[in-house]
Amino acid sequence: MNKILKFSLILMFLGIAFQSCKKEMSTEDAKAKLAEADQELTTLVTSVRDGDGVALIKNFGGFAKKRLAHSGSSREWLDEMFDALDQVIDIDQLDTELNDEGRFYFSHYLGAYTWHQDTQTWTKESSDHISFSFPSEENATENDVLFSIDSYVDAQATGPEGETMWVPTVLHTQVKQNDVKVLGFDINNISFDENLFYFYTKIDASLFVSPVTADYYYENVSPTNFTTSYDVSNGTESFGVSASLNTLHELDEDFTEQDLKDISGDIKINTLDFRYAANLEHIADYNEDPTDAQINADINVDVYVEDEKIGILLVDNEVVYIEYNDGTREKFEDAFSGLIDGLNGLSSDFEAKYHKSMRKNKVKFLKFMLTKSHRFSNIKHFVKTEYKTLKK
Repeated sequence: MNKILKFSLILMFLGIAFQSCKKEMSTEDAKAKLAEADQELTTLVTSVRDGDGVALIKNFGGFAKKRLAHSGSSREWLDEMFDALDQVIDIDQLDTELNDEGRFYFSHYLGAYTWHQDTQTWTKESSDHISFSFPSEENATENDVLFSIDSYVDAQATGPEGETMWVPTVLHTQVKQNDVKVLGFDINNISFDENLFYFYTKIDASLFVSPVTADYYYENVSPTNFTTSYDVSNGTESFGVSASLNTLHELDEDFTEQDLKDISGDIKINTLDFRYAANLEHIADYNEDPTDAQINADINVDVYVEDEKIGILLVDNEVVYIEYNDGTREKFEDAFSGLIDGLNGLSSDFEAKYHKSMRKNKVKFLKFMLTKSHRFSNIKHFVKTEYKTLKK
C-alpha cells in the first residue's frame, strides 16, 4: 500500500483534464513548447530562490534587524520602542483579553499610534483602524514604516470539548515602508459550522511578501465535495494548484482512505498545465502493489502548454513518461529536467542550512498537536508516529 500511496501523491499532484484539446500538435512543436515552458519553470524557481521570500526565511531570526533596523544595528532601541507602547495601550488588559478570553477586541485599540524619536514617546490619535508609525533606523528623524490593521471581525464558536473560542472571519493588515506596501495578510472570508467534523466551510485568504502574492481558497461545497486552490505569483511568473475532492459520504473523525471517492484538478506553472483526476475509490481497494495498468487507469494526466494538449503522463515499469500526441515517449525527468534540477538545488540548499532549525520547530509543533488532536484518532496516530521518529 505504501507504493500506491506514493504514486497517488505524485500523480495526483499532476493529473488529467476533462476537456478535449483545442488542436493536435506535432511532436516537434510540442517539444519546442515544452522546452520553452521548462525554461520558464527554471526561471520561476530561480526567482523564488533569489527573491525576497527566501531571503526572509534565511534571515528569519534577524528579520526585525534586517528589514526594520538594518543589519548590524542593535535591536535594543527597537525593543525599547515597542516596550514603550504601554504609554498609550493598556497592555495588561490586552494580555487578559487574549489569554483569559481568547479574543482580540479590535474596537478597544482603535487609533493611530505615532512614535516620536526626539521625546522617546508614543502618541495616539482617533482612527477607525489601528496603525503604528515608527522609524526603520535607530537615529532616523522620520517614521518610514507604517504597520496597520485596517479591519478585523470575529465570531464565537464552540470547540470539541464545549469550550468557547473566537474565530477571526475577516482581517486586513499590511506593512508599508516609505509608502510602499512590502507585507500584507488578508482574511477575506472565513465561515464555519461547529457541528461539522471539518469545521471550516470556507477560507479565502492571501499573503503578500513583496513581490510575491499567495492566494488560498477552500470551500466545503457540499457534505461530500471539497474544493481548494493555491496560487502564487510575482506578477510575471505564476504557480497554481487546484483540487476538487469527492467523498462517498459525509466525513467524520473516523474516516479513512476507504471513504474517499475521487479527486481532480490541475497544476499550473506559467504556461504549463497538468490536468488530473484520480479514482481514489479504486485505489483504496487495492490489496497489493498496483500494476502499471491499474495506475494508468485510475490516475490520469493530460499535459497542456498554452492551453493546447501536447500529451499525457503514464507509468511504465515504475518510470513516469510523457507520451506525446503521436505516441512517442520521453521520460518525465528528461522532459522537465530544468524544473527538477532547480527544485532539487533549492531543496538541498535550504535543507543544508535549516534542517536542524526546522526539525526543532517540527518537534514543538507535533508536541502541540498531540494535545489538540484527541478527537481525531487518525491525525493523532500520525502525529505520534512522526514525533517518535523525530525524537530518535
